[in-house]
Amino acid sequence: MPHQQELHELLARAGLTVVEDVPPGSQFPPEAGWRIARGIAAPDRAAREALDAAWWRRLCDVDGEFLVAVLGHRIGGNDSWWTRVRYAGSGVPELTGDPGFVALSLDGQVLLAEVSGAYGSRVTALDRLPERLEEAAAAAGRETEAERAEVWAAVPGRRAWPLHWAEGIGSNPAATDELLIRLLDVEAGFLHGCDRPAVLDAAVAHPDPQVRSRPADTFRPKLTSDQWIRLVRAEPSPSWRVHWAEHACVWGVELPEDLYDDLLAGPSRAQAAELPGSPHTTSPASRPTPIPRCG
Repeated sequence: MPHQQELHELLARAGLTVVEDVPPGSQFPPEAGWRIARGIAAPDRAAREALDAAWWRRLCDVDGEFLVAVLGHRIGGNDSWWTRVRYAGSGVPELTGDPGFVALSLDGQVLLAEVSGAYGSRVTALDRLPERLEEAAAAAGRETEAERAEVWAAVPGRRAWPLHWAEGIGSNPAATDELLIRLLDVEAGFLHGCDRPAVLDAAVAHPDPQVRSRPADTFRPKLTSDQWIRLVRAEPSPSWRVHWAEHACVWGVELPEDLYDDLLAGPSRAQAAELPGSPHTTSPASRPTPIPRCG
C-alpha cells in the first residue's frame, strides 16, 4: 500500500514509531476529529495558538502511545483508519505545519490538531472530549431561534451560512457562479455534481487541499485538460502531485514537458517515472528512458 508506506515514513521523520494502523471501530472517528479541527461543531475553548509539550504528555498514555491521522494520507476506504504511534521524546513531535494532523489519546479524552486554512493555521487542544461534546450538544439543543439569530448578528465580517443552507445552495441551479465560489469556503460537497467552468477554475486554485481534490476525486470527468494541469501544479505534496498526474493521464490529459520535468526531479521521482507517459529527455543523466506520451 503506497499511501500507507508514505504515511509511515512521514511519521518516522516526525520522531514517531508506528505501532499499527487501527481500523474504524469503537474509537472516535478521524472524520469527526477533522470537523472539530476545522472549527465545525467544535466545543468552546478548543482553538489555541500553539501546542506545548504539556499537551503532548496529556495525549500520550503511559507507554507514550496515541492515535494520529495526517491530512492527505488517508488509510482505509469509506471509513478512514487511525494510526497508533509511540513517542519517546520529552518535547513536541515534528507534526506541526503542513500538511496538518489530528491526534487522539487512546482513551478518547484528549484531542490535538492543526490544520491550515485561508487565514493561517488553526490549532486545537481539548481534554475531557466526550464531556465537552455532550455539553456543546446540550447547549445547542437549548438554544432558541431568537438566540441563534442574535449570535449570527454579532459575528463580525461577512456573515456565515448555516451548513444546511450551504448544502442547499450548492445544489440550486439558480445560484450564480459567484455565490458558488464563495460557498467553497463553507461546504464543497456540491462540486461532485458541478460542471460550471468558473466554479471549477476556482476550486482547483483554492488554498484548501480538500476543496482542490473534490472535483478531481469524482467518478465523472468534468475538469478540462488545463484545469487538470493547474491542479497538479498547485499541489504542494510531491506524492499527491504524482497521484493527480496519474488521474489526469487516465482522463486523456497530455501533460506538458516542464511538468514532467518537475515531477521527475522531485522526491517522488520513482512514482513519477511510472506515469503512463513521458516526454523526450532534456538531460540524459537525470531522466529515465522516455516512453510514449499519454493521451
